[in-house]
Amino acid sequence: MGASLVYLDRPNTVKETITGQSKFGYRFAASCMQGWRLSMEDAHIANLDIGNGIALFAVFDGHGGIEVAKFCEAHFTQLLLANQNFQNKSYPKALEETFLELDVLI
Repeated sequence: MGASLVYLDRPNTVKETITGQSKFGYRFAASCMQGWRLSMEDAHIANLDIGNGIALFAVFDGHGGIEVAKFCEAHFTQLLLANQNFQNKSYPKALEETFLELDVLI
């Protein structure tokens, strides 16, 4: 009985797809599907230019809940841009630190 509070009787297989192309020539596509859950719990970023020709694409899985995914979507870009390693072009370290900072904020 408890599962009916979280899951639908059958999956919602309607897909939402976004596409785009940057001024730098690359193209992207992203698609999501709600599935068995009562609502879509994932969030994403598809930003073609966060500055200096750098694009940012991210998927925040909703297994931690819709609130966590939406929080990450709302704050990730600004935290990344403010990260000193990002400003120094140490992108792998900047991404790692930004995810850890989000964990602390949550």
